[in-house]
Amino acid sequence: DDLDFFYATDMSPDDPSEVETALANAERLAAGCAERSGDLLPYVSTRETVRDMDLIREALGQEQISYLGFSYGTYIGALYADEFPDRVRAMVLDGAVDPSLSFEELSLDQATGFDDALAAFLDDCASRDCAFGGDDPRASFESLMRAIDDEEQFAVVGGEERVLGPGEADLGVANALYAGEVGWGYLEEALRTAAQGDGSGLLELADSYTGREPGGRYSNQTEAFYAIGCIDTPAVAR
Repeated sequence: DDLDFFYATDMSPDDPSEVETALANAERLAAGCAERSGDLLPYVSTRETVRDMDLIREALGQEQISYLGFSYGTYIGALYADEFPDRVRAMVLDGAVDPSLSFEELSLDQATGFDDALAAFLDDCASRDCAFGGDDPRASFESLMRAIDDEEQFAVVGGEERVLGPGEADLGVANALYAGEVGWGYLEEALRTAAQGDGSGLLELADSYTGREPGGRYSNQTEAFYAIGCIDTPAVAR
């Protein structure tokens, strides 16, 4: 229920100790899932999901389905069309995931996309009177993230006093970038306040991404993401 320990993890470790901490926290998450939901875990693959979808189609009395999928939802749609090609009337797949990629390739592909999106935001900031970054938003961004990596920032979200570390800071930036140019204003303001020592904006963006509720309870989307991903693709070698 409480995943603060997991999302506070620095996922860009600088030394062997931080690497071991990241691995230990990942193993703690996996062990908790196995303890509480071990009987369910073998049945959460995307292939199982598309079979469930077809049971829903049958229950509705429909010969074919119309489907709209975003991000991971495009993978579900692609596998459904592969499994039941004659039962698809129409599909829209937006932000398509390539089902042929390995976990490592997919992660690298996504990271490259985030790098490009961040560069576009920082270039836009440099071209106008941006609230963050001064004359060199890119250098200011790198300096800010290094500072958060060195020392957590105080933050208040939903009246709860907390801290912003490098893990949450990365997630906050990523969440804003997911929205494209629509999210740039939110990111600009969150970075501006973080540069002044207040991590509340970035932490609020991170909470929105992770499904954190006040008091430290989370939705099950994190567990679902890793459980489905790990059963869909081969384990990553340590």
